[in-house]
Amino acid sequence: MKWIRFTLDTHTDAVDMLSYMLDEIGVEGIEIEDHLPLSEEDKKKMFVDILPAPEDNDGTAKVHFYMEPENCDPEKVMIQVQNIFQEIKPFCEIGKGTISLSETEDKDWINNW
Repeated sequence: MKWIRFTLDTHTDAVDMLSYMLDEIGVEGIEIEDHLPLSEEDKKKMFVDILPAPEDNDGTAKVHFYMEPENCDPEKVMIQVQNIFQEIKPFCEIGKGTISLSETEDKDWINNW
């Protein structure tokens, strides 16, 4: 099955608000990439022998979400996300505030999770 992958380039300060607002427009789950250091509590929850090397926190974050092509109008979703960026901009740093699209398949996601 193919999916449309939306990637939002933003700032870590905006991730929580974006998450909430994306849920409000029907996005069911997001994936967050950031460079925030792991807390001691997070480290204790990990089942690994070697913890990942810490990265410098540059404040950037990528928020990904996936939608089925049959159930989504990508242009409409991009407009909704741009509106969200404009709505939250007065309240938090949004970073680049850009959106990109790509296509992925289940097998790509399953093998790279």
